[in-house]
Parts: sequence; C-alpha cells; structure tokens
Amino acid sequence: MESPALSLGRERHLITKVPLLIPRLKQDRDRLGGGWGSISASWGSGQIERRRITRSQYVEDMLFLLYPELKKPLKECRLLDLGSGLGTNAIPAAKIVRSVFGIDTNAPHVNRAREWAEREGLDNVTFRVGSATDLDLGPFDIVLCDYLLEHVEDPNSLISVIARHLEPHGAYFLSTNNKWWPLEGHYGLPIPLISWLPRAWANRYVRLMRFGTEYSVYPISWNRLEELLERNELTWSLKPPTRPYTAAQKVGKRLVQISPAFWKIANVFQVVGRRKETAK
Repeated sequence: MESPALSLGRERHLITKVPLLIPRLKQDRDRLGGGWGSISASWGSGQIERRRITRSQYVEDMLFLLYPELKKPLKECRLLDLGSGLGTNAIPAAKIVRSVFGIDTNAPHVNRAREWAEREGLDNVTFRVGSATDLDLGPFDIVLCDYLLEHVEDPNSLISVIARHLEPHGAYFLSTNNKWWPLEGHYGLPIPLISWLPRAWANRYVRLMRFGTEYSVYPISWNRLEELLERNELTWSLKPPTRPYTAAQKVGKRLVQISPAFWKIANVFQVVGRRKETAK
C-alpha cells in the first residue's frame, strides 16, 4: 500500500533546504506584498524563483511532518489555515491538498491572497477576513497554526479553535516562539531578554528602543503550551526540522535528538498532534 505521504508528489526530490527553526513567516508576509509578482521590481527573477521554491518546500515539509498522526492521503484532505496572511502557506498547500480555507484579520492581506490565488488559477482555496479565535466552522482534516499563537494574548482561545476544528482522524501543525529563547526577532533587530520581563517592563523596553508603544508579542513556555494542549484534549509530538539548513538548526536538531529536555530552550516549538480518542 502506498504511503499517504507520497501524495506530496514527484517534486519532493527537489527539496534541498528548508528554513524551519527561524521564525521568518511574518517577515515573509510583509516582504511578499501581493504575492511573488509584487517583489519582482526589487528582486531578480532567479531570486524570486528561489524564494518561491523555498516557500513551497517549507509547506511540503510541514505537511509531511503530519504523518503518522494524519490518517488520510494529502490529496483527500481539507485544510484550515489560521492566520493565513498573504497566503504564503495556503496557496502552496492548495496545490497539494483537496481544499484550503484561510482566515486572517488583515483585510488588505486577504485581498492580495485572493488575487494571488486567482493568478495561480486555483479554485480550491478560500480566504476570509476575520479573527481565527472567533471561527466556528465544521471539522477539517488538517489545521495549520503557523507562527500565529505568539500574536494572541489568550493562547487557549486559539488552541481551543484548533481542537474543535479537527476531524477525529485529522492532524494539526502548530509552530510558535519560545518565551525563554533570549532573543526577540519580531522587530527586525533581535532584542535580548524582552520576553523574560513582566509585561509593563517589556512595554517600556519597546518604547525605549523606539520600536513602538508596547510589546505586542506573547511567546509561550513549553510547560504552558503543554498544559493548554492537554486541557483541550490534543495529543502532541515535538518535531525537529526535516532538513535543517543552517549550522544553528543542525546543532539544535542534534541536541533535541540527544535529549528532549533541550526543547525547553529551543527558539521555536514545532508541534504535531491530533484529538485524543477520549475527546468529545
């Protein structure tokens, strides 16, 4: 019997390197504008194509990590993308799975994602403007929550959305930043130790550095994340990157293979799981 993962397609042999441990998604969204075509004025066609391939590879590897928790071939799966932004995950995924539904609060980004999907000729992807935490749809085979949790003040409100939108034999992928990683990367330049501070002090730190008026990122510790996954009756498995491409990623992957305790100080958590069999 053919493995469900093989439905990723023949292009998997092209995969060489995928940036999984560095939280680049938000930067990618800002950089992409209205899709790959909007950056052609500043980037050469070769660089654009490399970025396009890298993003497609990132999504393919993300979906590949869902096995063995996911029990269906990808081509049969309905996928929910929470915080879909400009479609940087949803559109490559739509070329692999049966259908994709993306939701994001940023209306201009959603409009650009729709335009990009239209240019790609995709009729199996839908984008909606709205908050992921207010979503109440039917169940999906796959739920992606890629670098969104750290932007939600109440993490349980988002994890509960993941839980209630999963089919009994579906799987979720969640990636988010670790509170105890010493460098904050959401402001362009790394800010040391800010996520360790009380919120009032962190807000002052941001104002002092002239990055804004408040620290609006909410990284989470592994102990807290594990507690919320258990509360929502979700299984979990921490997954290192499939193909680390930097020295730091290679060292990090090796450390967590030596001892899972090193996950507590990783810069990013990548979690895959499903609903517990006892879940209602």
